Amino acid sequence: MNILILDDELHARLSVKSYLDRFMDSEYTVREASDINEAITITKEFHPDLAFLDINLEGGTSFDFLSHFEEINFKIIFVTGHNEYAVKAFRFNALDYILKPIEPREFEEALEKAIEASPISSGQLDKLTEDIHSDSIEKIVLKDINSVYFVAINDIIYCQSENNYTSFFFLDGSEITISKTLKGYENILRPLGFFRTHRSFLINLKLVKSFDKKEGGSIKMIDESMIPLARNKRDTFTKLMKIS
Repeated sequence: MNILILDDELHARLSVKSYLDRFMDSEYTVREASDINEAITITKEFHPDLAFLDINLEGGTSFDFLSHFEEINFKIIFVTGHNEYAVKAFRFNALDYILKPIEPREFEEALEKAIEASPISSGQLDKLTEDIHSDSIEKIVLKDINSVYFVAINDIIYCQSENNYTSFFFLDGSEITISKTLKGYENILRPLGFFRTHRSFLINLKLVKSFDKKEGGSIKMIDESMIPLARNKRDTFTKLMKIS
């Protein structure tokens, strides 16, 4: 495996190399770049399989580097500082990132995912670039084995979990099932008006149609789906919906 490290800080590149020595099981070759032009030259000659890209570089960003390629044939792990909005953008775009300072566990998990993942699509890259520079995020990226979906958050009626899978149900009647747990999506969507009514359900509060108070309570969504409400969630739900 050929690996590119793009970072304008020497200690950051050394940190990535030390963790590669620690966690890579197969043979690999590393090339380093400290700026965008150097990274472009190396990529054209070296043809990396995986790239660790620092986002903020002297004289530009890693997105400026990626924009030089019509098609991205290598996998990417982004490296970023503690920027809350950047982290949110990566979560919404279902892309792996590592926070600086790099933690061993996070590095190992990101590396394992990247090795199994497909290269980033041009659509994902365009949306991520837009989200990084925007004040709001209106869409989320969902990926299954075959496809990458760009879905409007306001079109999600509810999410339902089953084991390690989460199904999304939409206003147009469609459904997408992703091999990730509901907990991760709860962390992303809760600040945007979603509520965990039950261990298996996360609903869009804007799309609630009615609430049946009998026997603990159940919630009817705009598509007529009936969603259970756990007893220990009832008080919070009624407060959020301003039900007296």
